Amino acid sequence: MSFFGGFNDKVFGESEYEKPYENYEYVPVFGVGTLTESMTWSAMGRPLQFTEAALKYYNIKEEDKNSPNLINNKQIAIVRRIVKDSIKIDSYHAPNHYTVDKMNYPWMYSMCTVNVKCSKTNKIEKEINIGRIVIPILIQKYL
Repeated sequence: MSFFGGFNDKVFGESEYEKPYENYEYVPVFGVGTLTESMTWSAMGRPLQFTEAALKYYNIKEEDKNSPNLINNKQIAIVRRIVKDSIKIDSYHAPNHYTVDKMNYPWMYSMCTVNVKCSKTNKIEKEINIGRIVIPILIQKYL
């Protein structure tokens, strides 16, 4: 299992949402399988798989790790830049008031996006990059 775009290199700023601290971090929901599992040379061209942390958090069976549509209607967080005075700044936060509405192109990581529904506004936001979708709570780092 590989996942791309961990968020350890990002600076999380002050917002209403939890920010990573000490041994706790936001963990991506999806990664990709190995070359042997997927039979696809390019890692970014492989189909999605749930990360181990996502399998535990969402109570998904190991044999269903290659079924990304099981995340539909589940709560997620999206790592985003903080907006101050209508300008995106170089600090991040992870709003967690979203549910997955639809997966787009789950057979290829580099093309995959997600449509999400915001529980605050009831609006659908389309084509969110899959690499920004994380488990909505902080998870203890594997040491």
